[in-house]
Amino acid sequence: MNTKLFLKTRCASVLIVILGSLTFAHSSDATPMLFTLTGVTLNDGATATGSFAFNPATGNFGAFLITTTTSVSNTGSTYSSLAGTSTLYLASPDAFIFDNFSIDSHYVVLSFSGHITGPGVYALDLGVPNGPDSFLGSGEFVDMALDYRLVTGGFLTVTLPGVPETGKTLFSLVIGIIALFEFYLLQRHRVRA
Repeated sequence: MNTKLFLKTRCASVLIVILGSLTFAHSSDATPMLFTLTGVTLNDGATATGSFAFNPATGNFGAFLITTTTSVSNTGSTYSSLAGTSTLYLASPDAFIFDNFSIDSHYVVLSFSGHITGPGVYALDLGVPNGPDSFLGSGEFVDMALDYRLVTGGFLTVTLPGVPETGKTLFSLVIGIIALFEFYLLQRHRVRA
């Protein structure tokens, strides 16, 4: 009788360990999100396309590739995490800044009037002139004289790119395998008794 109670208690303990280890496998609140430029147009007829990884919890950028096209009056630029583009994030309201000024005198600002914390589709702030070398909202500086073009429409489509691998996930899998092996040994012992 004591052996059966021991086995039931042991089996329950193994199941609790398995379920408990799975709680470590969840993705964290610090998961980077993928921001994709959708339908972004500029007032000189050019467009902006691309995407960037960003973690709103930490304010850190991941990989990115954003391209603005050349128009009749302005050259475009390619902003890349692999080509020396600097980044800056200003929070609430959110502004994502990609700085190629030292490379080709371009500097793009993607501004949103709120704070992006999760997946969704967010309209970019439209660009508004603020003098000869300054604008408000979203736009792109295109030369050393600080000439600029303004965003006239477009969105940031924000998605979760998948659950990143973390040490917690690997740890929980190892614990789960050990617990399953223990459960197997208990079942084997139970069959003999």
